[in-house]
Amino acid sequence: MLETIKLAAKHSRTMRLMIGPANEAVIPQTASKQAMIAAIEAAELDMHLTVGGIPVEKRMDLLVCGEWTTRDVIAHLADWDVYFAAWLEQLCTGKPNELYFDHDEHRFNEWLQQQRKSQTWEQLWNDFQINRQAILDRLRTVSENEFLSKKEAPFGTIYHCAWSALEHYLDHSSGIRREIGMALPKELLHFQGPYTE
Repeated sequence: MLETIKLAAKHSRTMRLMIGPANEAVIPQTASKQAMIAAIEAAELDMHLTVGGIPVEKRMDLLVCGEWTTRDVIAHLADWDVYFAAWLEQLCTGKPNELYFDHDEHRFNEWLQQQRKSQTWEQLWNDFQINRQAILDRLRTVSENEFLSKKEAPFGTIYHCAWSALEHYLDHSSGIRREIGMALPKELLHFQGPYTE
């Protein structure tokens, strides 16, 4: 299992490099919608395998991200994917989304966690998968030109919004592996990018 996790983590990192840096003024020539979709799918597989490396009986109480359990991280990713999908829709249509948002990230994440407090692992896992699929489905409807075109806030381009969604998974996957002490190369236990601390 560890070798499979290592392979998936390396692949997701390679895919990330192919799409180029997120905050460059000029989007690199390697950036494309198809490369981004492939990178997001690789990062999702990376997360699935990382979570699969945690025994089922420990997913509700083993701390893997500060005070968060695996359950909490999955809820967090599911919730943020709702926002990424909404921001993508806003970038595509120009219509502002009306979801509650607090720019104090800590307070906002606590609020999101409270909304999910009573949900089962099965409910969270289902939302986690459905919400990420919604991002991929929306990206598939976007033309290559639209994907790279300048837009208004919140992200500047659809490319940058998708980049942030990608990075979110890579950051949490590597953090979980580090926190539970997976015996993997150091570069697979840490992630740093323009949207992460």
